[in-house]
Amino acid sequence: MHSKPLPLLLTLLSLISLSHSSSSSCPYQSDLRVLSLAFASVSNFRPPIPTPPRCDPIQSVLLPSENLTGSISWTVLRNLSALRSLDLSGNALQGSIPGRFWSHPALAHVNLSSNRLGGALRFGAAQSKIILSLDVSANRFTAVSGLSRLARLEYLDLSRNSIVGVLPDDLPPLSGLRFLNVSHNNFSGRVDDMLLKKFGRSAFIKAGINIKFVDSAASSPSSSVIRNAKRKTIRKRSARLSLIIGSAFVALVGIVLFCMLCAVRRSKKGKGKERKDVEEAERKEAETEGRWAAEADWAAPVVMFEKPLMALTFADLAAATSGFGGESQLAEGGGRSGAAYRAVLPDDYHVVVRVIYGSGGVAEPENDAAAAFRELARLRHPNLLPLLGYCISGPNKLLLYEYMERGDLHQWLHELPPGRPDVEDWSGDTWELGDERRATLGDWPRVTGSRWA
Repeated sequence: MHSKPLPLLLTLLSLISLSHSSSSSCPYQSDLRVLSLAFASVSNFRPPIPTPPRCDPIQSVLLPSENLTGSISWTVLRNLSALRSLDLSGNALQGSIPGRFWSHPALAHVNLSSNRLGGALRFGAAQSKIILSLDVSANRFTAVSGLSRLARLEYLDLSRNSIVGVLPDDLPPLSGLRFLNVSHNNFSGRVDDMLLKKFGRSAFIKAGINIKFVDSAASSPSSSVIRNAKRKTIRKRSARLSLIIGSAFVALVGIVLFCMLCAVRRSKKGKGKERKDVEEAERKEAETEGRWAAEADWAAPVVMFEKPLMALTFADLAAATSGFGGESQLAEGGGRSGAAYRAVLPDDYHVVVRVIYGSGGVAEPENDAAAAFRELARLRHPNLLPLLGYCISGPNKLLLYEYMERGDLHQWLHELPPGRPDVEDWSGDTWELGDERRATLGDWPRVTGSRWA
């Protein structure tokens, strides 16, 4: 009766022993139980079911953006002794991470970004030295210590937290660090140009209001010596360049002044030559005018149409014009038409004497000239001065016109003041002759160079 329970007890003990030996020979099952215990307080967690079944230990826990909420038991999770990679990014995990978790012997890659984790990150003296990358960005961590013990760290992202610390003292060794981002935190301290050059300015945007950006060479004596030497070299180069530019400018100014001086001299010479030419021409003209007066027939009679009883000769005209001098000259001559002179004849009779030189030695019959002058004297028009008389003295002829005191003909034809009516256009008019004949303006030779004062 009492011998039957003993075999049953032995059977139960053997089953328990087989079950224990089975779990010991398959580490994956035991790690899966540990993982389930660690995430026991996390909602939406589903233990991974491998297909086909496996017995190797769990080395990676990759659960990014799985909508996980709650708190993880980090102490239990540390018991996954073969764990190398942990990715829980993009979830809503809460709580703090105890410092003992970081003493994991195999953990190398950790990504806990974009969660609600907070508290302090503490890496003690016995912490793992094989962590290569650590991303805790976009969380609520307030402090970090012991990062300098992570000698093999290559990737570190602490951005978008509220971490208070001192730069660069609280950073891991910078020699092996390839990526760093501490932006949007509450750090203080100083960041030199070497850090900016290696990690970029974006790694330190709003990293702390008390951060100072300094020149790394400012505190180095050797760098100061080099900097002073560079400054001296720059000053010497600047002085040399200034000397060259100044010399070139002085030379350029000298060349310009020389060219201006040459131009002024050339202009003076040209003006002097022009003045000499004008004086020479005036002298020759004066000699010509003086010569014709001296060579004229002083006894030649003056024929007066308006006052035929006035007996005058060329000598009387010369006396009335002061010897055809400059003080009596009203206008200069041009071509065969000589100068015009003002003369005061007896009875205070004011006339203008226009000289017409001879035709280059070709004698013109005196009777023909006299006939032409008589015909011209018979011409009448309101806009034309009548011919008062003439004198034929050898090859030269002198014509006498009425002296007009109200300006010359050019002024009245072309320089009327504003508001005055234009002079009547009489280019197509006809003039009456004494013998009932008519003539147009084109029938008469045009006398050029006439100017009445």
